[in-house]
Amino acid sequence: MLDFLFQQLQLQPQPQPQPQPQPQPQPQPQPQPQPQPHPQPQPQPSPQPRQQPPPPPQQPPPPPQQPPLPRQQPPPPRQQQPPPRQQQPPPRQQPSPPRQQQPPPRQQQPPPRQQPQQQQPLLQKQQRQRLLRKQPQQQQQQRQKLLPLVP
Repeated sequence: MLDFLFQQLQLQPQPQPQPQPQPQPQPQPQPQPQPQPHPQPQPQPSPQPRQQPPPPPQQPPPPPQQPPLPRQQPPPPRQQQPPPRQQQPPPRQQPSPPRQQQPPPRQQQPPPRQQPQQQQPLLQKQQRQRLLRKQPQQQQQQRQKLLPLVP
């Protein structure tokens, strides 16, 4: 039975399978052009996302432009600080004049000492020399104290 069926199938379909393989190759070329348009739309969406990422890098540069502005603002307060420093030195100059006023009273003290010394000429010379030595030392000390304050 199987053999007989095979024979019938072979005899009958032989003329039919020939026209069938012809339409088969035709549908094959049709599906091929279809996959081709698919890859084409793919490259199209790819350039679109490429165009989208560049705008975000354009957005971050503007924020760096904003921080330099606050950086420019802090220096002006730094400029305001030095003027108060300039105001401080003048008060330092003020205490120095009272120190200059102190030596004159010291000079007024020796003359009364010289009055009793007039009776003893020897003591006068010795004490005068001592006074002369003491006075320049005192003046030098005062000058040394004033010099560091002036600068």
